[in-house]
Amino acid sequence: MPKVLFVDDEPYVLDAYLRMLRNSTFQCYTLSDSRQLFEHPALSELDIIVVDQQMPWVTGTEILLQLQQRLPRIKRVLISGDLYFVQGFLATKTIDAALQKPFTKALLLDCLLTLS
Repeated sequence: MPKVLFVDDEPYVLDAYLRMLRNSTFQCYTLSDSRQLFEHPALSELDIIVVDQQMPWVTGTEILLQLQQRLPRIKRVLISGDLYFVQGFLATKTIDAALQKPFTKALLLDCLLTLS
């Protein structure tokens, strides 16, 4: 069962992701404080991390850059409302996939299944 961590500062958004994947094959974790990512108890076991771009303290891209350096085997997904920004960041190979807000359950599942 692939393990996925969602990082977003909005608890209601994290709840929505959990509802979207309730009956899926993914084991889901959530984190609302991005500063605690590298202390997360399941970090070394994760297969995929999905991070929102706009958060307090640190951006999603900063998190994913650090993650690429520390744990490059974990697949990295960036969520943003800015399509042009996401496309540019995809070109850097720092992320494995991107989702533009808003997205559907089907798009989320397709993205995660492709990476797992």
